[in-house]
Amino acid sequence: MNNTSAVYSPDQTRCSSSVSETVTVVLSTVSLLALMGNSLVILTFIKSVSLKNSSNYYIVNMATSDLVCVLLNWPLYATEGMLKPGGSLITNSAFATICCKMGIYSRSVSYVVSILSLMLVAVDRFIVTADNRLFQLSGTVFKGLEELKTLDLSYNQISELPRNIFADLKGLEHLFLNNNKVNQLHADIFHGLQNLERLHLQGNLLKALPLEVFAGLRNLKYLKLDSFSLCCYATRTANPLSAQDSCSSCNRMIEDSGPRKIIWLLGVLAVLGNLAVIAWRLIRRDDHPVQTCLLTNLAVSDFLMGVYLMIVAIQDQIWAGAYFNFDLTWRSGTLCKLAGALSVL
Repeated sequence: MNNTSAVYSPDQTRCSSSVSETVTVVLSTVSLLALMGNSLVILTFIKSVSLKNSSNYYIVNMATSDLVCVLLNWPLYATEGMLKPGGSLITNSAFATICCKMGIYSRSVSYVVSILSLMLVAVDRFIVTADNRLFQLSGTVFKGLEELKTLDLSYNQISELPRNIFADLKGLEHLFLNNNKVNQLHADIFHGLQNLERLHLQGNLLKALPLEVFAGLRNLKYLKLDSFSLCCYATRTANPLSAQDSCSSCNRMIEDSGPRKIIWLLGVLAVLGNLAVIAWRLIRRDDHPVQTCLLTNLAVSDFLMGVYLMIVAIQDQIWAGAYFNFDLTWRSGTLCKLAGALSVL
């Protein structure tokens, strides 16, 4: 039996002097850069009033944790190998234990703070207040959120939006206001939202909009409303959006000239032709009263269809160039309902 045993020597696990010095120099350089960089971030935040917003508070919080981590760990790196190649300058075992534990603790805290800070920055840039039964918002509720990218206020009970509620949201790109009870918007409600790209306003009680409500939205690419005529107000933006349904446009009830001419032709022929048939049947005596009654009834039905076509054609001509201003009034008005009834008789 072999009774020999290995004897542990601390020198067996110690790196060579050159490796130890190289590692120490690299870590010390990184620590010095971290010390200067995080200090500058904190000083800049303190000196600049314009930087005091929620996102920057999280960034400064992260910089502070990194700074504390550097201050507690760098002395340990610096004393190992660089200042004393033979080993650490810290010879007191109790003090060495405290420094080691504080270093490990500060690194752990720095990791956690960095992760949480980055998560909060992301959350801060995406505020979701959807489906929270909000009824009213103050004009300063979003004050200081210049870096906010997305705001979701959909599926609430909001009936009115204060005039300057979005004034501070300079970086906002997506705004969801759909499915609320908003019945009117101030002309300058979106003033200052130069970066807004997507806007949802469908599912509200909007019947009309101020002419310049979308005038300042230079980067607007997507706008959703309940009626295409409301989207016509966005044609005044610097990046005009097209607004058109299956046959109507912002300027005309019947956009294409071909169908418009056909409606005029059919309307005139139906009215005049069937009116002549009705008059002829009423004046001329016929030996077949049943046939006369059926033909007269058919002529009256076609005459009413002609009246419907003439109503549509005349209203299209009256509102030519600004149809979107009258679209909702027309669709909900008595004349449109009467025309619809005539078309099915």
